[in-house]
Amino acid sequence: MEKQQYMEMLGKILESMSDTLEDVKRCLPSHDKQCLKGAEKEFRERLMEGLPLVTQVIAQEHKSEAEKKFLMLVPSLQKIGQSMETILVRTKRKVESQILFTDKGLSELKQIISGVKDIARDTKDVLATNNPHLRKHIRAEMEKFIGMADDFALEHQERLVLGFCTPQASYLYVDMLDALKRIARELVYLSEKG
Repeated sequence: MEKQQYMEMLGKILESMSDTLEDVKRCLPSHDKQCLKGAEKEFRERLMEGLPLVTQVIAQEHKSEAEKKFLMLVPSLQKIGQSMETILVRTKRKVESQILFTDKGLSELKQIISGVKDIARDTKDVLATNNPHLRKHIRAEMEKFIGMADDFALEHQERLVLGFCTPQASYLYVDMLDALKRIARELVYLSEKG
């Protein structure tokens, strides 16, 4: 496997993740079950497309440097996939159970989702260009958005205490924020090691 092959696969996964996050952003306030179903299907299909390539590389007795480097990234890709699964499951629960988030909570989630999408775009670019300045920018953006997510979680606790948020919504909101933070961290790892 050449570096070009795994770069294309990584690019497709990052694009699919960004598209899915955009769908989640749209589904959250609208409670659109069809939107969510499409997002889940597309993301899972994109992940499954890469599985034969990963399996093939793992099975090879002798691996090129590019293949070894690619295999070092697989755990991060798995963590991103697990975090995306968490976001999709929590969004599905919110949509199916008609659980409402406050306008502020929705706005905060959308802001973090947009930030993570930007980090994904930049990660794809740094993998293609190996630009060290962009790599530093990605890390700085990740730190900024994780700080924002932590601040949003604290503000959320206040809304919960004051009764503006329900415990059912609280669990979903906090879990989604945590999953977005995990994705951002893994994107930084991909940008630095890819």
